[in-house]
Amino acid sequence: MGSLSTLPASIAFPAPPTLAGWAVWLSLLGVLAYALYYWRAYQPALKRNDWGLLIGLLLLTVIANIFILRPFASSARPLPNLPVQAPGSALIVFSAIPWLLSGGLLGPMGAAAIGAFAGLLRGTLDSYSLFSLLEFALMGAWFSENMRQRYRTPIYGLLRQPIVCAILLIPIHTFFYIVIALFTQWGVDIPATARLDFALSNTWIVTATFGIEMLVGGIVAQIISMSFPAAWGGKQPLQPSPGEKSLESRFLFAVGTFISLLLLTLLIGDWVVAGQAARDMLEDRLTSAGEAAAQSVPFFLETGQNLAVQLASDPRLLDATGDELHSIIGSRIQAVPYFDQFFVLEANSEALLAGYPDDANANFKLYPDESIGLVLAANGVLTQIYSIPPITPEESARVSFLVGIVDNIRLGTTRIDRPYHTENKSVDPAFDRRHRQHEESQRHRLPAG
Repeated sequence: MGSLSTLPASIAFPAPPTLAGWAVWLSLLGVLAYALYYWRAYQPALKRNDWGLLIGLLLLTVIANIFILRPFASSARPLPNLPVQAPGSALIVFSAIPWLLSGGLLGPMGAAAIGAFAGLLRGTLDSYSLFSLLEFALMGAWFSENMRQRYRTPIYGLLRQPIVCAILLIPIHTFFYIVIALFTQWGVDIPATARLDFALSNTWIVTATFGIEMLVGGIVAQIISMSFPAAWGGKQPLQPSPGEKSLESRFLFAVGTFISLLLLTLLIGDWVVAGQAARDMLEDRLTSAGEAAAQSVPFFLETGQNLAVQLASDPRLLDATGDELHSIIGSRIQAVPYFDQFFVLEANSEALLAGYPDDANANFKLYPDESIGLVLAANGVLTQIYSIPPITPEESARVSFLVGIVDNIRLGTTRIDRPYHTENKSVDPAFDRRHRQHEESQRHRLPAG
């Protein structure tokens, strides 16, 4: 389910890079500076109208980033101290238009400036990272270089088409997203492996949303380039491409492209196969654990019921009162360490006659199902089992055993995650495993009527 929000309502969260991330960030800054210097020949002299266009595109960048759409749900659990939505998953439909237009109209430096401003907004309100500033600046400068290069071979001619070049920016953004996740300090004490796994699991969402932005921006830039050809791109005469000038360059380019595609295919294939194998292994383990626990439930309930009946058969419970009754209950509980709570009640009045341990008496109360069970016990239904709510929301549900005595009601409880219970050899080992995993916690209460 998607959601629509405005930029001022979003949560500003510019997370700084990690210690190693600062080295990467500064390296990318150096790459940006070198690229702008290397492509300085493509930078035209800005006139008065160009400065006005630059200011207008800056304002357009703010307007284009007002509405943030989130059409896809995150595929991974959010990291601690982060907003629920995955960083970088927002779809800002018109956000790419300003810096793509500046690439064709203002040259690499103008595109880098507009891209850096757009990246600052994106990094503050969506990706929550300072890397976005350099990412969009680099993509804007590279887009501008492709729009202004004048090589005559067909492949370079295709790169001069805004829609084509915009689509080629999609995998570059995906790569930067992984880098951002790996070197951005999202929260405290989050290991790099967790950040990387988080990024990989959300890659398709980030790629899809950015792809839509590039498609919209590329179409708009294509229309502008065809409508104003005199102002768009470079106007120098066509010249031979690097591959035409040097056979070595052509060979290296062809072989490098082939090897890169081969390595990328192998990496993607290994990633898919390894991920599927991990999911299958996890599913098998969870299925096995669930089946073992499910098979143990009847044994657990039968054991609890039998022990409850044995405890209720003690004839001393009929006549003892006060401290004597409390002493009898305590000795029986210690002799059979299956239950952790034990109560004796009057069937008709629901009055508590005695309980164990002492701290359980103060907070003792009957739940609606147990109250109904007392009525049923008084009318001849002497053995009952109910599930009751946990003591606190963080705990699991409990089980209550009600067993009729004669004139009184004995109510006993046990928690299967009690430390002494893991040593009870009469309990199925599956409960021991669930205790160690802290995945199960139940209470058992024993009534008698």
